[in-house]
Amino acid sequence: MSNPIPAQAFIEALTIYNRNSKRLTFFDMNWAQERLLDILNKHNRVIVFKARRLGISTLIRGWQFYNWNFTTAPRTYALMAHTREAAEEIGTMDARFIENLPAQARPKLSKANNSTKRARKSNATLKVFTAGSKGGTRSFEAYMAHLSEAAFYDDLQETLNTVLPTVGSGQVVLESTANVYGDTFHQLVLGSIPEDYNELNPLEDIKPGPNGWVLVFLPWILHPEYQLSPPTSFRLTHDEVQLKDKYNLSNRQLAWRRREIASMGLTAFKREYPLTIDEAFQSSTEYYIDRQALTNIQVKYLGTREARQYVKTFNSRYVLGVDVAEGVGSDFSALSAVDIVTRQPVYHWRSNTIPPWKLAEKIITVSRKLNNPLTIVESNNDGKLVLHKLKEYKYKHLWTDDKNKPFHTNAKTRPLLFGILREAIETNLIEELDKELYEQLYSLVIRNGRPDHPKGGNDDMAVSLALCYYVLKDIPLIGYVNSKVTRFEDFKKKVRVNRIDRRLPFTPAGGWKY
Repeated sequence: MSNPIPAQAFIEALTIYNRNSKRLTFFDMNWAQERLLDILNKHNRVIVFKARRLGISTLIRGWQFYNWNFTTAPRTYALMAHTREAAEEIGTMDARFIENLPAQARPKLSKANNSTKRARKSNATLKVFTAGSKGGTRSFEAYMAHLSEAAFYDDLQETLNTVLPTVGSGQVVLESTANVYGDTFHQLVLGSIPEDYNELNPLEDIKPGPNGWVLVFLPWILHPEYQLSPPTSFRLTHDEVQLKDKYNLSNRQLAWRRREIASMGLTAFKREYPLTIDEAFQSSTEYYIDRQALTNIQVKYLGTREARQYVKTFNSRYVLGVDVAEGVGSDFSALSAVDIVTRQPVYHWRSNTIPPWKLAEKIITVSRKLNNPLTIVESNNDGKLVLHKLKEYKYKHLWTDDKNKPFHTNAKTRPLLFGILREAIETNLIEELDKELYEQLYSLVIRNGRPDHPKGGNDDMAVSLALCYYVLKDIPLIGYVNSKVTRFEDFKKKVRVNRIDRRLPFTPAGGWKY
């Protein structure tokens, strides 16, 4: 059954709070909001990636309210936010919509409080949830879901694992500004970009990306209020001239941009008011690996299959690093192999469904393919079971330290492990990397004084690769030919100098104790 009133006509009759006039007004949509409404009417998996204060949350609330108001089925229309305060603040829009409808059009409610509003006639419910709370994702049930500021959830992936099966063929809208490079939201955004995406006109041809989500990117230049009359002395800088030419900006827009940057800094401005998807994730996060060093590495797309290899055949000697996970669909187990002679990665494998005992069998299979490499398995948690199984199978190629113990990651050894890998990257030893591994390394941050992946991100491939270089530090650099001899000799000298004259990242004041 179609609704008796068009969505735009109904939503523009709703009452909202206007931040500029500081009073209640009717919802007068701008062009970006009209375009988004059209997209919401056509697609059921939508990511709205936005600059701040574009009125997007208000539009999505209006859209949900429209559907709730006219449904005759006892459906739940859900709003979720990262904190209870944020959810309730956005949820007050629903109360305002109801209170300010004409008396004859105002729905009668059988339940009305801060978190729930239920229509008496249809039993349809507007429900507010908090991501991750006991009363939130665990009890989630909805026909349509609006996930506000989704990038800031403690575990967005886990939230989606609950929301998507519940909503089924209904609509899910993720709406957020950027948080951290490489987090779950960023990965979803990247996966929703179609091949023919037009950066200069992001709303031109909207269609699902490879992951099935439709991306609606709304840069700050779409907001008509983000303008300022420039002073008579206003002169464009070289960077501003380039922006003006590329994005067809006016001097009024550039004057507003300059004022905001003077107030909040360029990095924060790009995060809160992005012009492109890429710059939105250039935040003030303290990244672990030098960005310029990473740009010197060639990125190779090796596909998305579990097994990925850089070379066709394996005819050298290798080191195999193993990071172990539970295999229950969340974290990944990963294998990485590095050539002892060239010091280059040659093979990766990853899966989040293989149990530890089965992973031991996979290691043996891969080992045969790689000429029985020296294998280092992280012994934490489920790694102990993998090591136990490998010993049961009489696997003869396990790495141990000088005390005959496997590698154990802890607060002291993790910085050392990643420090050696970072050294290999920042001295330009590594020439090329799988795209997914590159993204993991690019997104590594410093958290609580140690290298770590961003919330919602992964570092399984990075750990498995770091384990390889940890082993390689004690294996002589041999067998180099032609032009590579000088390069690797230089690398050895740099390593020696660094170990003597410079502490590794996060080295304790008293040095490392072995």
